[in-house]
Amino acid sequence: MSIYCLNPTCPKPLNPDDGKFCQGCGKLLGLRDRYRPLRPLGQGGFGRTFLALDLDVPSRPPCVIKQFAFPEQNRSAWQKAIALFRQEAIRLDDLGGHPQIPKLMAYFEQDQRLYLVQEFVEGPTLLEELATEGVFSEEKVWAVLKDMLPVLQFIHERNIIHRDVKPQNVIRRNSDGRLVLIDFGVAKLVSETGLYQVGTVIGSPEYMAPEQLRGQSFPASDLYCLGAMCAHLLTQVPPLQMMDLESDRWVWRDFLLPGQRVSHHLGQVLDKLLQSAVSRRYPSAVAVLEAIARPPAGVAPAPPPAPAIAAGLALAPLPPSAPLPQRLAQWFARSAPARRQFPPLVSETGVDYGQLVQLLYGGRWQAADEETWRLMCQSLGQPKTYLMAEDVSQLPCEDLQLMDALWREASGDRFGWSIQVQIYRQEGEDYGNFCRRVGWPAHQGSLALFRFQSSAPRGHLPARQWVGGPYWWRHMAWLSDRWTACGLG
Repeated sequence: MSIYCLNPTCPKPLNPDDGKFCQGCGKLLGLRDRYRPLRPLGQGGFGRTFLALDLDVPSRPPCVIKQFAFPEQNRSAWQKAIALFRQEAIRLDDLGGHPQIPKLMAYFEQDQRLYLVQEFVEGPTLLEELATEGVFSEEKVWAVLKDMLPVLQFIHERNIIHRDVKPQNVIRRNSDGRLVLIDFGVAKLVSETGLYQVGTVIGSPEYMAPEQLRGQSFPASDLYCLGAMCAHLLTQVPPLQMMDLESDRWVWRDFLLPGQRVSHHLGQVLDKLLQSAVSRRYPSAVAVLEAIARPPAGVAPAPPPAPAIAAGLALAPLPPSAPLPQRLAQWFARSAPARRQFPPLVSETGVDYGQLVQLLYGGRWQAADEETWRLMCQSLGQPKTYLMAEDVSQLPCEDLQLMDALWREASGDRFGWSIQVQIYRQEGEDYGNFCRRVGWPAHQGSLALFRFQSSAPRGHLPARQWVGGPYWWRHMAWLSDRWTACGLG
């Protein structure tokens, strides 16, 4: 296990675990002979965050070190920083009594830098969850609101404003699934002490309330940030893109996926959270919770979801599929996957599946995904290119079935188009719900947002990188129609 040097200018910060001084810059390693930095977790305008170990505790539990860099030439700002730093540390220590706020373990100054050491919370941020699972359902957004509002109520009652509520600062704790709010005090410490260079934006403008951009913050500012975060979770669209600057209002409904529905009740709550004028927002987190518990007049409470949909996880057994082509049935009978021995497999259209077989049974999912795209185009007599509705409607049925059967067999019935088609139909052909089920981003995004692992959600692969055209999000409808036309189920 290595030790990471905290000197921001160190050319080679990684050191062996028995080192006392950095091999790259000569600085003393660790902090206070107690905290051993392991690796950086993040970096912003104010400084850096590191994962570390607490060596004073026998179990050496992980912790988080926040390092605040400071321009040494500004002595007066430095003294102000230290004074405010102590005040904020005392307040953070008080907040650590809440189960959804990380505990403060230490605060100190060393080498003209300020440090906070806090409890490490293991789990994904809501931003990471959004990237892997796609847009949040209305039920999940309600759950976020109900889990986060009591935390904001707790801090506001102690005259503390977070100032930077956003998906990156909310972690879903692995141990119990509760949401934990992190990075308390950072925005205030940075903005009021000069711990940043001119031009550095403090906080995240896309989530910040209008008054924060003018240097003012109120409890209602955190509520605005929470509303902006929920709009982002519902749409997976950056908040600033959902703001109509001419009318000075949010138009987040315009960015919902086709078929995605949001109740009048949730819409009213979000609209009031996102009012530009502080006086038109909810006055407190308690007021929001009361509005959530009380449906708007004339609107009946929504009935609870049916158990099968609420679970949203288990798939019903796949219906019987069409018989395998004789060549594929014989191929499976002659194959020996355990010894990686496979006979040649060529379809009627002349497509050779040998490379795909090797990649799939070797667990090289991303390369297999690329090869699948190439083979789809080859079966159509085209070079590798993006496919649209008319292309999918002409995919040879045998090739379609061959590729699907190979994916299902190699993945233990976890991946394949037939599984995706089944999930799509189970979700009432609602593309947003389908994306949530298979763990896809609902909006067109980078391939990095897909998980090429055997542990990915069922139906996650093959990915949709082959889809082209302005109506790319209809690709599951295209596949479903072709599946029916081919008599595959």
